[in-house]
Amino acid sequence: FVAPSEGQIYDLTIDLEPGTYGLVDFGGERKPNFLKGFATSFVVDDTERHPASAPEAVATIALEDFAIDSPEVLTPGTILVQNVGATVHELNFMRFDEGKGIGDFDAYVESQGRGRPPGEEVTGIATTEPGVSLYVDLPFEPGDYIAACFTADKHNPPHVALGMYGGFSVH
Repeated sequence: FVAPSEGQIYDLTIDLEPGTYGLVDFGGERKPNFLKGFATSFVVDDTERHPASAPEAVATIALEDFAIDSPEVLTPGTILVQNVGATVHELNFMRFDEGKGIGDFDAYVESQGRGRPPGEEVTGIATTEPGVSLYVDLPFEPGDYIAACFTADKHNPPHVALGMYGGFSVH
């Protein structure tokens, strides 16, 4: 999960199976923050498991191999994000700058990310394994956005280069 802008709090709900998990901050300017100590682990056991009921979602976004299936218009609220693909994906949200749109993002992708992107990243969800579903509360401001997966793996370039992005509006 990518940190929200200052002053914003987003809720993320995920049902974890018993096991050991790690929290790692991959952000940072010159080197990843986890190298500065921004990492920890925790254990989920089944001795006092109290599964949470699923929140009510206003929309669903599906991460496919290599596409994002999203409604064209979203309302702020809880969104169900499902990785229905066979590979690991992430989900980044960028709000377009005034006067920019999907065509500008197409050009940015075609340039292999050279230059400034046509908007500001507002939040996102870090890599998720196939079959994982997450509920995340995204209180977006009205405007035009892009959802994109920048994950790359040994068999593929960054997924955004394969067309794994799409635009939507928030009203």
